Amino acid sequence: MRPHALVLVAAAACLAACGAPSQTRTMTLEAPGPAEHLAVDVENFRGNVEVFADARRENIEVQTTIVASRDVPKENLPQVFESVAVNSAIEIEPAMGAGFNTLRVRTASLRPGASDVSANVVVRVPRCDGVRVLNTRGFVELVDVGGALEVNNVDGAILVRTTRALTEPVTLLTSNGSIYCQAPQGTTGDIDLHAIDGVLAFKDAFGSSTNTRHAPQHLSAQLGDGDNPIVMRTNEGQVRLLIMEDPLAFTRAIKTPPPSIWDSLYLQGSRRYTLNLPDDAGTLDEAQAP
Repeated sequence: MRPHALVLVAAAACLAACGAPSQTRTMTLEAPGPAEHLAVDVENFRGNVEVFADARRENIEVQTTIVASRDVPKENLPQVFESVAVNSAIEIEPAMGAGFNTLRVRTASLRPGASDVSANVVVRVPRCDGVRVLNTRGFVELVDVGGALEVNNVDGAILVRTTRALTEPVTLLTSNGSIYCQAPQGTTGDIDLHAIDGVLAFKDAFGSSTNTRHAPQHLSAQLGDGDNPIVMRTNEGQVRLLIMEDPLAFTRAIKTPPPSIWDSLYLQGSRRYTLNLPDDAGTLDEAQAP
């Protein structure tokens, strides 16, 4: 583990008259050397997760904003904020050895099942060579990341915008929400897009795709000569994969959809499992893990 500093920014402040009380915690860590790999692995119990890679950065910053419900009495706010644990550390991947590092960020509610608090996590790194995110009830955004990508979200949108060609496995899953992925020329893979109730779209501005097949709920294609899977699936929402000139220039408004009452009728509260995805879809194979 590398040395780090923890800064408590706010102690129970209201964001605005119509906002919710929040507390922000910022942790700064030393970044690995420029010749080393760095992956990001985030597990968030509830809220939003954002990962930004920027080569101009010299360190790593993990900012977590704990947000309490506006219904929480003021005198109970300190207890609610303290009920959320946040841990961040850089670990060397034992299977890969020196030079392969993973930033692991974990948030947890010490009151399991409590719905009056959430955590919004923003990770800023100098580079990102792989991402794994497990999240609930919020959006996930990945910007200028590379390597293998895996996002497993519940009731929230997923947005990926990157200038790095995607040539390793990509799995973006959400139980309820739209999925947008914008990537540059050179991206390859075996494309598999699926939405039970929504719109599917795939656009390759460079003409490197073949064997495109489009049905109401499923779209498949071969992009370039790579055999890496590119899987994106949702129950309800748009699924759009765009191979374009400037993937970072085009942004989309993201909002969290309301939870579906029908989810309780399905395995583990998610109709995702009607798509025959494996029960361990939230984990990477050891060889692919960031």
